[in-house]
Amino acid sequence: MKFFSVLGLILLTTTLGCMFQYETTGGSEDETDMGSHHVVVRPGSNMTSSMSSSGGGSESHRFECGGTNIEIRNEELTVNGVPYGTLSPGEEILVDHGEVFVAGVKREVVSSSP
Repeated sequence: MKFFSVLGLILLTTTLGCMFQYETTGGSEDETDMGSHHVVVRPGSNMTSSMSSSGGGSESHRFECGGTNIEIRNEELTVNGVPYGTLSPGEEILVDHGEVFVAGVKREVVSSSP
């Protein structure tokens, strides 16, 4: 009987520890380099992937972090399929809860011409 009480206490402690760990990592961030650009995404995610390709005078980078998809194609920034304009080499990008910042300045959506 004492064995089952100790086992139950261990399981309860482990479960509470996992819940606490989940809450503290929920507000984290992920970062990567996309060509000459350093990119930070908040909140971070356990599910990330990246891809880069170049050739024929074209360069493309893609970073997926949870529900955030960032693409830089020939220095044109797109976040979740929405265009945010042209980047200068080396500019840092921050996507913070859906808001996009380039070199510390908030970027607005670039509308396409009619």
